[in-house]
This record gives sequence, C-alpha cells and structure tokens, in this order.
Amino acid sequence: MAYVTVVNKQWAAARDAAVAALQQALRIANEAGSQAAKVEQMSNATLQGTGTGVPVEGAAHVMTGSASAAASSIAAAIAAAKGIDVTEVVYVPDTYR
Repeated sequence: MAYVTVVNKQWAAARDAAVAALQQALRIANEAGSQAAKVEQMSNATLQGTGTGVPVEGAAHVMTGSASAAASSIAAAIAAAKGIDVTEVVYVPDTYR
C-alpha cells in the first residue's frame, strides 16, 4: 500500500477553463483601454481650444485608467489561477501497483 500524488483531471480542467475565461476578459479589457485611449486622443485634438474638451477628455481618461486597472487585476487573477495546485494524494493498494 502506498500514497501517491496524482493530478485531478476535473480540477485541472476547471482551472484551465478559468484561465481561458480570464484571458478572454484580459483581451476585452485591453481592447477597451485601447479604444478609450483613442477617444481621449481624438477629443484632445478635436476639441482643443473650444472649452468643451475637458468633460469629454476627462471621461475618456477615466475609462482608460479603469481599463488599465481592470487589465492589471485580471492579469493578477490569471497568474493566481495558473498557480492553483490540482494534485491530490490518493491511496493505492498494493494489488493495483
């Protein structure tokens, strides 16, 4: 009789699915940040000197920062998820070894 460490396939599949979902969320957050940065840049160029640029620019700047913060948080969650241990210790009787 012995105890062995094995990978639990269900746990591994769940972890991998979580990582895949988080990676998709990261791509979306990065795209949102990219689009917000474009809006911010366009509002700076288009509304410069009109006096109306500040609210638009401010909102775009907040969106850019929020997307960046979300991307950072998601990246940290991906790293944490990849570090999840999916092994377990099981008992194997001598008749099965």
